Amino acid sequence: MGDTTFIASSAGGLTFTGQGTGNTLELGSSTGLLTIDADNLVVEGLQPGYGGATTDTFSDIQTFEGNTGAGGTTFVGGPGDNTFEGEGTGTNTLSYAASTGSVTIDAATGTAQNGFGGTDSFSDIQSFVGSERRQHLHQ
Repeated sequence: MGDTTFIASSAGGLTFTGQGTGNTLELGSSTGLLTIDADNLVVEGLQPGYGGATTDTFSDIQTFEGNTGAGGTTFVGGPGDNTFEGEGTGTNTLSYAASTGSVTIDAATGTAQNGFGGTDSFSDIQSFVGSERRQHLHQ
């Protein structure tokens, strides 16, 4: 099982549960600042017109697509092999601050040893935050 694409609404308050591998969470309808936290399995955003802050939860998702607006997306890396795809005109950030091990981010190849024992891939990321443990950034 797997290969399911979930398309989130701007209203929030939803739960997305994938089955197996190849699952994607698209947050393109979001326009405000968005945080996708693969470590704590939540999406938090500020959505104008929807009463302010919203929160969604997810599990068993491997690919995350950020908002297409100007708000920018912060992706928080977590366990497993994940893919983070920044979109829109805002600044997209990939953070490994919660990592439990050494992190290596290779901006040239779009890959990161995530410190949780996995390898992530990423695209359209403009800002990176390493772990408090040993980290390496290759440009």
